[in-house]
Amino acid sequence: MDDAVPPGGIPAQAFWSVSLYAVDKDGQFLAANPINRYQISSRTPGLVVNADGSVDIWLQAQRPMDAQAANWLPTPADGRHFTLFARAYEPTGSVLTGTFKMPPVELLP
Repeated sequence: MDDAVPPGGIPAQAFWSVSLYAVDKDGQFLAANPINRYQISSRTPGLVVNADGSVDIWLQAQRPMDAQAANWLPTPADGRHFTLFARAYEPTGSVLTGTFKMPPVELLP
């Protein structure tokens, strides 16, 4: 699966993040994973940004190949459902007016 942060990121003065939580009967919790990564943010070391300023986030249990690994947010290896939270720290513009929309997650073949 692929989630994309639009060109320019999520409007924020400080930074933005997309976090992944596994869903279980007791609630939503950070999902244990082999690289101990629980979010991708504008501060993620080595983050690969597309030419148009957007950021593709790769959501999958197995490590992707090549440059995609820099933007990999591991999903639960046991196939549990998960949810994503996008956050803007010191939000600005369209986040404050309620008009900002994250692109939908896209299931890739």
